[in-house]
Amino acid sequence: QPLLLDALIHSAPPSVVSLLTAASASCFKDPIQGISFACSAMYLCISRRYPPLVLKNIAEQSPEDTKNVKDETGMGLLAAQHIVGTMEQDARNKWILRPSYLSILKKCTKDKSLTRATNSFLDWWIKTKFLIGFCHQTSSSENCTDDYLLHKALSNDDTPPTVIKLLLALYPESASMP
Repeated sequence: QPLLLDALIHSAPPSVVSLLTAASASCFKDPIQGISFACSAMYLCISRRYPPLVLKNIAEQSPEDTKNVKDETGMGLLAAQHIVGTMEQDARNKWILRPSYLSILKKCTKDKSLTRATNSFLDWWIKTKFLIGFCHQTSSSENCTDDYLLHKALSNDDTPPTVIKLLLALYPESASMP
């Protein structure tokens, strides 16, 4: 097993993961295992809640098709980010939105800004915005402003409704943009 995946599995410090990401360039480029390696690294990075920069570094090394892969449950990268960052299991082992997340989401949606968001919410949001762009079907840098995040999110069947709701609140003008 490649060292990068071992490091991610064992929650190595972000600086170690960043070094191993750069050192694992040949694994990402492998024509047979590259996508599998990249997807494993991305899902582990999301599930272990690594900082946005680590996620971006792994994504930059990943093959183009990585953005289209779904796990065994049918979740893509964006849905996985949403589950890890916003949900928890209740006493009956049913998945529910974390009350703290729901409270902040309501405030941000009502305020139409992120001024009352916590640091952990902002970290989640930075990664979510990045993954909306990363998972978008075109690799074009055209329309890469925040105003077009709604368009990109809506084109991805993996985008959770709460993310769409937040995007509509933060960027209301984007709903009428071509």
